[in-house]
Order: sequence, then C-alpha cells, then structure tokens
Amino acid sequence: MKFDICIIGAGPAGYPGALAAAREGKRVALVEAGRVGGTCLNWGCIPTKAMRRSADALLDARDGARFGVVTTAPSFDFSAAARFRDTVKEELVGGVEQLLKARKVSVIRGRGRLLGPGRVAVEGQPEPIEADHVVIATGSRPSDLPGIAIDEKRILSSEGGLALTALPAAVIIIGGGVIGCEFADILAALGSKVTVVETLPRILQLEDKQTARAAQKNLEARGVVFHLGATVADLATDGGVRLRLSDGAELAADVMIVSVGRRPNTVGLGLEEAGVKLERGAIKVDGGGRTNVPGVWAAGDVIGPPLLAHVATHEMEVVIDNILGHAREFDRRVIPAVVFVRPEIASVGLLEDRAKEEGQKVRVGRFAYAANGKAKCLGEDEGWIKVIAGEDGQLLGATVMGAHGADLIHEIALAIRAGLSARDLFETIHAHPTLSEIVMEAAADTEGVAVHKIGRKP
Repeated sequence: MKFDICIIGAGPAGYPGALAAAREGKRVALVEAGRVGGTCLNWGCIPTKAMRRSADALLDARDGARFGVVTTAPSFDFSAAARFRDTVKEELVGGVEQLLKARKVSVIRGRGRLLGPGRVAVEGQPEPIEADHVVIATGSRPSDLPGIAIDEKRILSSEGGLALTALPAAVIIIGGGVIGCEFADILAALGSKVTVVETLPRILQLEDKQTARAAQKNLEARGVVFHLGATVADLATDGGVRLRLSDGAELAADVMIVSVGRRPNTVGLGLEEAGVKLERGAIKVDGGGRTNVPGVWAAGDVIGPPLLAHVATHEMEVVIDNILGHAREFDRRVIPAVVFVRPEIASVGLLEDRAKEEGQKVRVGRFAYAANGKAKCLGEDEGWIKVIAGEDGQLLGATVMGAHGADLIHEIALAIRAGLSARDLFETIHAHPTLSEIVMEAAADTEGVAVHKIGRKP
C-alpha cells in the first residue's frame, strides 16, 4: 500500500491532519488501533463536558424557584446522563468517520509501528504501508502512581471515571489539577461525597493563586473535602477503597479516580529501532514537527506539553503545511486554557502572580460579574475578569473566572496575538447587555477608567 502521507493516530491531531492533507489532494492513510477521535472525543474532553452539562442542568433545576420556575425537588437519573454522554460521543465520532470517508482518507484499523523512514507496519495487515511522509500522532495516556494499580473497577483512571454507569456514593480523587477538579465538581454536584488528595500545597497549579483559592472555596461549598500536601501511605481495596494518608487521615470510598496527569504514548511504536530521538519520554521535534529521521514527523501530546487538544490540532496543521511545502513553525505564544468547573476558569498569556514573581511591572485591570447586567439576568454573577497589561498598555494576559469564561477568553487571546493594547480592547464597542462587556470594563480598568467601577487605584 503506497500513500503520500501515513498518520499514526486518529485523535485531535491525527484526524484533522488527515482531512487537511486529503483536501489538498494527497493520498492519506490514517492508522488507528481504537476509535477515531482519540482520547479527547471518546474518553476526555467531550464526555466530560457532556457530564458537566448534566450537572449544570441539575444545579439550575434546583435553583429554578428564583426565576419563577417552581417544581418539585428534582431527582437525578445517572443512567440517562450516561446515555446522553455516550450519544454525544457517538454522534461526533460518526461525524468524523463520515468526513474521513467523504475526503477519501484510508482508515486502517490496527496498531501502527514505525519500521523506518516511509514504512509502517500495522498489526493484522499482511503488508506494511509505504508513504513519503509518516506522522506520529499517538497522543497520550493517563499517568499512574507507584504502588497504585489501576484496575478500572475500584481504582479508575480518568478514562475509567468517564465509563461509570452508576453514581458512586463516595469517591476519592487523587490529583487536584484540571482533570481532578473537573471530576470533583461534577460528581459533587450530582450527589457523590468527594474527597480530593493532592501532593502539592494547592490545587490548579497552572492558574494564579487567587483563582485557585476561589476554585477551592467553590468546590468546598459543594461539599468537596481537600487533603493538600498529602500522599497515599496505605491502600486497600477489599469491598471498596480505603486509604491512609501521610497526614494521618483515613478515607473510605466506593471508587478512587487517579488523575495525576498524562504522558506521551511512545511505547511499542518502534521509535528507538527506527532511530527517532526521545526527550523526557516524548518525541523530540523541531519547531515545525520534524523528528531527527528524514520523512518522519510528529504532533500532538506525543511530542510533550502542553497536552491540550487544541494545541495538538494546531501542531498538526503546521506539520501538514510543511509537508505541502510551506514554511511554518509552531506558535505557542498565545494558548487559552480552560478548567470546566462552575463557574468556569479560563486563562491566557501572563498570569498576575507570575508577573509579580518575575518582577514585571504590569497594570492589572479587574471587573466583577456582579456589576454586569447580563450576568445578573442570568443569575450567574459570581466571578471576575482580570486583564494584565504592560506599562505601555499592551495586552499580556488575562484570567476569567465566571460563567462562559471558556468563550470570553478568546477575544482577549486574539487581541494579545494581534499585539493590541488594552485601550484597543476597551475602545471597541461591545454589545449591551452581554458578558463581553466585563472584558471591556476589565481592560478599561488597567488605565483606571472603567465606567462602572468606583475607587479604582491607578
């Protein structure tokens, strides 16, 4: 089998790359051992957000009386939520499969292994694939912890946590990062007793300290219990999960979810034999996705942090453009990040406490959701937006903690990428009443001119 491009892995890097290359008339083979869509579509981003929606619907129903919607106390049907989660996933996977078929991408089922430049073996296939270019996009898998064996029954990975068919009465979550906090918020909202164990002294290390503290407070208000700066000293799984922590606490739950990050999928790909260099467990590439072996490329989680689906897609776009003869490099200057708790957390660029740690002189503009008309009408007036600008007014970063923060962050991300100033942002007319006005007011506050704020310290 001869192709122009062979891509190993059909996740958020692989399948968009295959579609883009096929659109340009290239003969593309897409090798995938599991389901198209990869972790993001099947066991990560999408099913998590579907469960997030179910949790939000329950919380909104409980709060309906203040909007004049009076009903009996709502109950929750986990099996129906699981069906919704799985239906969303199946519809999206089916959509991707149809796109691949329409673009005439050859999807080859099986585990791929690099035999050398231009040659890929696929288990179950009698002949290797030959291609001018091979792109490795095998993504990542959940990390584990020494001494804790994930069996996907009592001790679950993050992927196992999304395969639950019944709501556990009690859950222990190991890890207070993005994945752990999202699981904690969803399960606590649905009615589970949730305990989070985190080795570090605070949660959400990639967000600023003020945001992390506020997120922890919100989770605690929902009943989540935290053990920070603690590790697992002893574990038993007879009839449930029982833990003894390094701080002396003893915990018991029905299941435990281990969410301590992810690591690149490089095992069994034949990389070492083919001479492809690795660095800290990830494939080493240059700024355009080239490995040290001519004709072999890589993109997505398999090349290392940041392990984000949208970054993986961008990296593959760059790789395909380079294969097509264009000259591009990865642009990681402006990467939005989101934590889908309630209220949402989103950030981009420079964070306030990082600026202080680095001794940078910045202007920080703040504006509260509580002062915004649309937020009041939505009944979601908790949170704020912080905009970080340099002394010259140029936009450097922002943090949003509030309703629809995942959507609002992109106006700021685009402005930063375009090299705009805070004044460019706040002098742009924003429709009223909208949440986007909070962005405008926070930007104006960097210069002390926010109209709906009193007492701004310039």
